[in-house]
Amino acid sequence: MRLIWLLAALLLLIGVDDAIGARGLRNRRQAGCSTTFTSGSRSPLYLLTAGTLNQATYRHALTTVNAASGWTYDSTLSATALTAVPSDCPSNCLQLLTLYTKTAQQLFIGTSIDYVDAYNVGDENFLSFQSYVKTTRPAGSNTIYCALQQGTCGATVPIYRYFDMAVRFDHITSTSSVAPTGYLADNFGLPICYGWSTVITTTAAATTTTGGATTTTGGATTTTGGVTTTTGGATTTTGGATTTTGGVTTTAGGTTTAVTGASATATATVTTTNSCTSNLSPFYRYDLPTTGARGLHDKYDTALSSSAVPSGYTYDTVHGCVLTSNVGCSCTLTQLHVFYKYDTFWNVKNYITTIGTDPLTWGYTEDTNQTLWCVPATSTSGTCGATVLIQRYYNGIDIDHALGVQLDATLTLNGYGLDLPFMGGSQCYVWDTSMCSIMSSTSATSDCTTYLSAFYRYDLPTTDASAPGLHDKYDTAKISSAVPSGYTYDTVHGCVLTNNVGCSCTLVQLHVFYKYDTFWKVKNYITTIGTDPLTWGYTEDTTQTLWCVPATSTSGTCGATVLIQRYYNLLDLDHALGVQSDTTLTSNGYGLDLPFMGGSQCYVWDTSMCTATSPSPSPSPVATVTVTVTSATSDCTTYLSAFYRYDLPTTGARGLHDKYDTAKISSAVPSGYTYDTVHGCVLTNNVGCSCTLVQLHVFYKYDTFWNVKNYITTIGTDPLTWGYTEDTTQTLWCVPATSTSGTCGATVLIQRYYNMLDIDHALGVQLDTILTSNGYGLDLPFMGGSQCYVWDTSMCTVSVPSPSPSPVATATVTVTSATSDCTTYLSAFYRYDLPTTGARGLHDKYDTAKISSAVPSGYTYDTVHGCVLTNNVGCSCTLVQLHVFYKYDTVWNVKNYITTIGTDPLTWGYTEDTTQTLWCVPATSTSGTCGATVLIQRYYNLLDIDHALGIQSDTTLTSNGYGLDLPFMGGSQCYVWDTSMCTVSVPSPSPSPVATVTVTVTSATSDCTTYLSAFYRYDLPTTDVSAPGLHDKYDTAKISSAVPSGYTYDTVHGCVLTNNVGCSCTLVQLHVFYKYDTFWKVKNYITTIGTDPLTWGYTEDTTQTLWCVPATSTSGTCGATVLIQRYYNLLDLDHALGVQSDTTLTSNGYGLDLPFMGGSQCYVWATSMCTVSVPSPSPSPVATVTATVTSATSDCTTYLSAFYRYDLPTTGARGLHDKYDTAKISSAVPSGYTYDTVHGCVLTNNVGCSCTLVQLHVFYKYDTVWNVKNYITTIGTDPLTWGYTEDTTQTLWCVPATSTSGTCGATVLIQRYYNLLDIDHALGIQSDTTLTSNGYGLDLPFMGGSQCYVWDTSMCTVSVPSPSPSPSPSPVATVTVTVTSATSDCTTYLSAFYRYDLPTTDASAPGLHDKYDTAKISSAVPSGYTYDTVHGCVLTNNVGCSCTLVQLHVFYKYDTFWKVKNYITTIGTDPLTWGYTEDTTQTLWCVPATSTSGTCGATVLIQRYYNLLDLDHALGVQSDTTLTSNGYGLDLPFMGGSQCYVWATSMCTVSVPSPSPSPVATVTATVTSATSDCTTYLSAFYRYDLPTTGARGLHDKYDTAKISSAVPSGYTYDTVHGCVLTNNVGCSCTLVQLHVFYKYDTVWNVKNYITTIGTDPLTWGYTEDTTQTLWCVPATSTSGTCGATVLIQRYYNMLDIDHALGVQSDTTLTSNGYGLDLPFMGGSQCYVWDTSMCTVSVPSPSPSPASSVTATLSTGACTTYLAGFFRYDSPTTDATKPAYHDKYDTAVTPIPYGYSFDKTHGCILTSNTGCSCDLVEMHVYWKWDTFFNTKNYITTVSTDPLAWGYTEEDETYWCVSGLSASGTCGATVLLLRYYNLWDVDHALGSLGDTTLTSNGYSAELLPQCYIWDSSYCTTSTPVQGTTTTTSSSTSCSVHTGTRLDLIRYENTEMGWNKDSYISTVAPGGTYTAKMTLGQIAADNINCPEAVKLNCDVRLDSWLGIITLTTDHFATTDPISLGYNMDSANTNLYCVPKTATNNCGATVPLYRF
Repeated sequence: MRLIWLLAALLLLIGVDDAIGARGLRNRRQAGCSTTFTSGSRSPLYLLTAGTLNQATYRHALTTVNAASGWTYDSTLSATALTAVPSDCPSNCLQLLTLYTKTAQQLFIGTSIDYVDAYNVGDENFLSFQSYVKTTRPAGSNTIYCALQQGTCGATVPIYRYFDMAVRFDHITSTSSVAPTGYLADNFGLPICYGWSTVITTTAAATTTTGGATTTTGGATTTTGGVTTTTGGATTTTGGATTTTGGVTTTAGGTTTAVTGASATATATVTTTNSCTSNLSPFYRYDLPTTGARGLHDKYDTALSSSAVPSGYTYDTVHGCVLTSNVGCSCTLTQLHVFYKYDTFWNVKNYITTIGTDPLTWGYTEDTNQTLWCVPATSTSGTCGATVLIQRYYNGIDIDHALGVQLDATLTLNGYGLDLPFMGGSQCYVWDTSMCSIMSSTSATSDCTTYLSAFYRYDLPTTDASAPGLHDKYDTAKISSAVPSGYTYDTVHGCVLTNNVGCSCTLVQLHVFYKYDTFWKVKNYITTIGTDPLTWGYTEDTTQTLWCVPATSTSGTCGATVLIQRYYNLLDLDHALGVQSDTTLTSNGYGLDLPFMGGSQCYVWDTSMCTATSPSPSPSPVATVTVTVTSATSDCTTYLSAFYRYDLPTTGARGLHDKYDTAKISSAVPSGYTYDTVHGCVLTNNVGCSCTLVQLHVFYKYDTFWNVKNYITTIGTDPLTWGYTEDTTQTLWCVPATSTSGTCGATVLIQRYYNMLDIDHALGVQLDTILTSNGYGLDLPFMGGSQCYVWDTSMCTVSVPSPSPSPVATATVTVTSATSDCTTYLSAFYRYDLPTTGARGLHDKYDTAKISSAVPSGYTYDTVHGCVLTNNVGCSCTLVQLHVFYKYDTVWNVKNYITTIGTDPLTWGYTEDTTQTLWCVPATSTSGTCGATVLIQRYYNLLDIDHALGIQSDTTLTSNGYGLDLPFMGGSQCYVWDTSMCTVSVPSPSPSPVATVTVTVTSATSDCTTYLSAFYRYDLPTTDVSAPGLHDKYDTAKISSAVPSGYTYDTVHGCVLTNNVGCSCTLVQLHVFYKYDTFWKVKNYITTIGTDPLTWGYTEDTTQTLWCVPATSTSGTCGATVLIQRYYNLLDLDHALGVQSDTTLTSNGYGLDLPFMGGSQCYVWATSMCTVSVPSPSPSPVATVTATVTSATSDCTTYLSAFYRYDLPTTGARGLHDKYDTAKISSAVPSGYTYDTVHGCVLTNNVGCSCTLVQLHVFYKYDTVWNVKNYITTIGTDPLTWGYTEDTTQTLWCVPATSTSGTCGATVLIQRYYNLLDIDHALGIQSDTTLTSNGYGLDLPFMGGSQCYVWDTSMCTVSVPSPSPSPSPSPVATVTVTVTSATSDCTTYLSAFYRYDLPTTDASAPGLHDKYDTAKISSAVPSGYTYDTVHGCVLTNNVGCSCTLVQLHVFYKYDTFWKVKNYITTIGTDPLTWGYTEDTTQTLWCVPATSTSGTCGATVLIQRYYNLLDLDHALGVQSDTTLTSNGYGLDLPFMGGSQCYVWATSMCTVSVPSPSPSPVATVTATVTSATSDCTTYLSAFYRYDLPTTGARGLHDKYDTAKISSAVPSGYTYDTVHGCVLTNNVGCSCTLVQLHVFYKYDTVWNVKNYITTIGTDPLTWGYTEDTTQTLWCVPATSTSGTCGATVLIQRYYNMLDIDHALGVQSDTTLTSNGYGLDLPFMGGSQCYVWDTSMCTVSVPSPSPSPASSVTATLSTGACTTYLAGFFRYDSPTTDATKPAYHDKYDTAVTPIPYGYSFDKTHGCILTSNTGCSCDLVEMHVYWKWDTFFNTKNYITTVSTDPLAWGYTEEDETYWCVSGLSASGTCGATVLLLRYYNLWDVDHALGSLGDTTLTSNGYSAELLPQCYIWDSSYCTTSTPVQGTTTTTSSSTSCSVHTGTRLDLIRYENTEMGWNKDSYISTVAPGGTYTAKMTLGQIAADNINCPEAVKLNCDVRLDSWLGIITLTTDHFATTDPISLGYNMDSANTNLYCVPKTATNNCGATVPLYRF
């Protein structure tokens, strides 16, 4: 199909030449054409039509007669034309209109027929190129001549040509400059020629009009506007007479209307004309912008009053007047419909107003509250008084449609254009606004000055420092005090009206909108006329109204001369108003805001016409608010106060600060801010100071991002103050920086600084080094630089001294006493350490003078720095305070301490520890000052994210990754005193990185053994099964009974001291920490000396103390010889202690924990030195807790109970189970668990049993992940029991597995199993196949394998039948009921057992089903489920049946993922029933599958099936092919396989027949009448087609028996299947119903239809079309049943995402990518009847795969239209990609430009007319490949190139389907499609085409079609540039002059510079020769027909430097505008294509 835009582009190219050429031609032909009159014979012009409206066959023809055979009258043009060339108007002044026609096949459309009048030679050439042929006009019409130029020979009426290449494929000629609805302007909208007026005056001549016209004789006849007045005895018709002739209605007033025009309108005809104005109302347009994206609008056209307009819409304009009722108006009217829909994407109520229907009104609701009527646009302007043409516009960026007047600048200036593609263009005529009541003022224009006010612009920059320099402009007429805080005066535009009362001028309102922009953190203002693309979501500031004169008026209208325009700053993201050429904006990056309602807004008045209270701003970027007082300047010192700067760092990132500038006293400064410096003196009051002053404002806001209270002090406004609060508790005044230094005594220049890293603003003095040395620079982008002058500090009282240049400002206290007072309060200054818990190895250091008992829990002694003062009283030295801050850091999960002088970048948000004060000597002092010699510095560990104090070169820190904290106030802090000057309670630590707390006692070392205890290690694995094998090690000296539950003995390290009393050795303490790790679900233990990187957030186990000898000691010290080291397992995420080279750890993935204080910990004593209560563990991983009793073993049977296993599946994933092992009776088992098996007998009490026993513990937890109560039964501990609760209501004892079988009579070995897929642990007997057959294996990694021995079931009472040790094939143990009555009772409650089916609704997963098994009657089945099959008979009650029965339970749940009610029917429990609800309204009983077939008469084995793709379970009979053929298999893994036996269907009543093995179960109706009744309601069964809009090439097929007029709009006829019953009444055949479902598919934007029997996988959520019923014979019947022989099958196109019905082997589908829809109820649907049995209103298609109508003729007729079928080849032109080709398969000759002949395939049909063979259509597609720079062709029988963005060519070819036999209809040449992966090219070739395969092409799988051998047609090899037509020029003269070779050259440039150059001279440079086109004449000797070939060239450059465009082209037209003559190619001649003598020239030249 030719796309409209392709043709438009081609027309554009030709039209440019023709339009320009025509102008030149006309200029040359002026001579003799200046006459203003002609006596020639003129005729009226009529438009006739043929074909069907809105179809491709619809066509117009221009004639001089109003009727002709085969044509229908359409309209009369308002022009006449000459029918011959008169003597007084030469032929060179006239243009003969020549009629051309074309018939073509359009893809998806069918046959198109078009007639068009060519208006010059170039137009004829182009039409010929498009395969148009010259034709004659309809019978009776004369030739038509029009004038080339307006005024020539009196021709004044322009004649236009329009076209529609999208729907009608039609050209139309008109005298209206407005395109008819749906048509586009041709020839650039310029007239094609000019006609004469319709006033035709003839004297003494008879006028005869045939065909029912009036004959007037003997007088002059004047026809004007359709009214004929005849004088001199003639008849005059006027004043209301109506004459209807040939369908033409002529009404007095001159209106001629034909209802058969291009747009069918709803009309009402009433006999009075003067009533058309009685119902006129103003027709307004309102506007509402959307919120989804900038600039989107919704226009609302209405006649409603403003109060009835939807909320939020603002008045936009008034179109004119419209009729709100058509009653009483005799004019032909059309209705404007108003549709609306809430658009959820753009979040706006979307309105569309349109005549008829609109392609966007689908899914819209019509607003029936209003009716709007107007005169059709096809009428003449003025008809019934309506003169205002309404057109529809569309804004592609706005995604909006709107009505507007002709050339509506209010729309076009805002990006709207005529909505041509979508029923746009002209809509209708409405009446002028003077004909209805529009509110307007009539007063004089002098009233326009009363409300004039100054119109100001204010400015506020944004606050986002990441985007510096952004501004918001605020335009207002408010006084400055009413301007929002922070905005500063910018300029004054002029004067604006604040009220439009009394001003008679046309005014437009300026609206002020605002919104708080949360992204840029600024209140955003937009001032604009009408609406603005950014005002959606904004609030209008209704406190002001601004009116001005529209910009469309003339400057000076009503006195307004200042043009206001809107500007936009792309970088600033800001809109602003400004005067014309506003340099205050353009110099700052603003430009006219053209795309978004920018450009001119309106005119305002000059500032001289109103009072402006503030002067125009100076060029200074800072506008200041000044106060001028007349008193003396000496008053400026009265209120001077010290102007301080304080500092506070942020907490969000290291080192960020907030500076606070204030004149407040220190006690009034916000908490946490420390003194930084003093700027000078500032006025706190401006009273009495006559100087010009500016106010410094202090703003603040709590910055939640950086977690700091942020202060900004600034003059005027500040880019960050928006959203801030001003601190009104202080006012600060200073002298403007624009003044001279010293003005009023102020000499200190204050500037504003900014620190980009700190994201902080601060005030400072000029060249403030305390700021610049810390990364601050002048804050130039944000109104920074100079702020104002303040006074010197000598002029006010400063309470703290000015700080030294040191970057650290300290608060000092000066006392006069002696320095000896500085030692009184000296205390030891310690550092403690605590690691964090967030990541391994992070620490927190805590510096304090507190005693150890006061140190926070968990911190361990690290070092002592020296001595520090805890009080500064009495010390005369300058001191600085060390502050201790803390905060609980939630990120790293640690209490974070920072000790620092002054402030610290991390202390914001911290709390100061005021329980201690620390003082030291400033680091700026000399070492030794006041005796302090130890320099304290601050360190930082980047990996640790920790700050710490340390001494100079503190290796205890530097060796652990700490460095000086220089960037953030680090480095030197202060001097403290040496440790010799205070009491230190712990010794200074050694250089060892491990600081130990030691106790020194003087007793002998022999005391070190008193408290020795065995030092054990226990083990517990983690619970997260996603990380199997993880462990937690627990090191302790506790006895085993005190060990936490679940931990098992692992090893014994040696002996450790549990008390250090009496041991004189240096000892270190091992601390035991623990925490419940919620991630790994385990109680995590860490045992470590000192501190540990993971112990933060842990709790220390203070119930034990462990002491050992430091590892730094010598082995053997105090007898300790066993070195304990710490290990770490990276995979286990676990730390453990072990002996040196501990293979029990290293063999399990542990290594020394070196990075985290690991390696050697300490020495402990050998195990020989203490009592070890358990032996060293054997290799067995299970240690058991045993109890030894001395009584006899006979006591071990007293408490034996049956030991059962129950089962419950989970709901989180398919098939997961939870096993529950217990000795409880069944009634005590948790709800939902069903009996599974009995293990044996277990002791529920160990009293009296002398055997060694182990306890089985039962733990449980509700598992929220898998949504199941999870049970674990295990001996000792279990890796999953941590966090579980033990079920203490039962105790289970058994004999350890390490005992011999039979010990104490226990012989049944219980083992633990694990199912990886089930994520479940279970107990089972040895080789328990009930578990192993279901995916369980021994739980070896997790303490699995053997657990213990229990007793045989014979030794206790089992309340349910004891299962045999060997599992039966059924994995399900059933609960049975045993009754003694006869088995004959088992039939009483038998009911039919049905299966129903429901597909899911999720279209992304088509074909999913839910099966529902039930004994309910069909009316009780849930809605939507359709009958599928009947299994047999099932008991609905087990009363009276003595058989062992099992119950089938029906569970259901609404599955929110697949959007379906999900049913599962199963015996016992089911893995998916957890979370399901049981349907207790029915009970189903059957015989267990473990019984023998036939037990109690039940013979039908029911099994459970599962469909992996369907995610569905279903019951079925054994080998149920209705399931297995649809992807179901036995549900073995999940309790599937056999369920139970039911009874045969013969034993109960089945209300529907048993289904056959066909996978499709049909609902049938049985009637006893004869089968002859099956033809009564037969109707043709059609298929229609509609492509989608979401992606080109997708289709929706619609199968229906409706007539074509009832088919939904847009669907086109595709084929006819056969005949289908529309009613099943009276047909005794078994029938099945075809249902038609539909849904509006919002993804592909198409109404989607599915026709199917029964149910369909995609019909869920669809609506059934109940307006039609279709019945057919089931596909399971025999062909011919009841006469139905046509098998209908369902097909699916995966690429098209479409289902369609088709006949068997329907090649019309299969050739287009459709295949049988097998997986989803596809394949055969049913039989319908042959088309011969019903009336088909369109020709019945043959089984041909092409949807063409064929006639039954002999196959010989298939050769009539055979033509040679060739393959051409064109290499690419991109020299960077050589060897790429494009193959073009076609029958077109001559060889196209750029291509060379490659091969002749054979012969192909160019038309299928008369060929009775099964044919398939061969399509030719093309696309311009921008990557390879080539026109890419694909010729194929499929439509897949459409989905690739290709366009179909006009060529249509036909061949025999490739699925036919070779030789069918004589076609023997099989064509295949080949593809070259490297070339990215498709080509056709015969089977085994070596010219393709040898060049990298591979044949695709499916054949294309058969064509005919070359002998069947003329296939002479085409020649480049040679036509195949026979020229008659041989008898004519031949050019005998000079000829030159004409060669096409091409340059190597890309993009715009790509240029093809036709030349006779080699151009050189980058041009290379590509092709010799032929020869061109250098003269016209012996060839007068030759015309000049003008060679044009255009070179565009930028600044004369860079060439932007190079273009050469040759044309017979004059040199085009902007082009120059190519001096290298002049005086070249060629012969016009239309010349009668071609002078021997045969090579056609085409231009592309």
